[in-house]
Amino acid sequence: MHIQSNANVSSINASKYINANNSAPWLDPTQTNLPPASSETVTISSEARQLAQIEAHAEEKTESTPLPSVPDMPQIGGNIEKYLAFQEARMKYQVVSDMTNIAIGNSEGISAPTAYYLSNNEEARTASVNHLAYQQQINTMQTYVEASNDVDEWA
Repeated sequence: MHIQSNANVSSINASKYINANNSAPWLDPTQTNLPPASSETVTISSEARQLAQIEAHAEEKTESTPLPSVPDMPQIGGNIEKYLAFQEARMKYQVVSDMTNIAIGNSEGISAPTAYYLSNNEEARTASVNHLAYQQQINTMQTYVEASNDVDEWA
């Protein structure tokens, strides 16, 4: 796309196109004295013509095509309830799975539903923090034992 600066645009004297009533004659269908034709030509590319035709057809279709009717809410109401029940069950499963992984010590992180559950349940949050601290202490002791065994072997 080429953008041309305004520096080369000449001013247009509009006074010769406005009649004595200060109105533009080309806006009045009864006027026959239109502005003189310009010697400049305008060319429209084939792509522009195709786009104009596509736009014209799209406008025709939107005017002639009636809008689809809105489905009745009771028809989809049962499906929404089933979907919500499914999502609730899935989130509960995720929370239980994450809490089980925390209890076992296989936790590599928690999901958003579990974080929400722990942020709103003080007892569960306290229990999981205590259990994670306990698991960390066990891991630290195991690392100490392994490191001290290696030192004894060197001696």
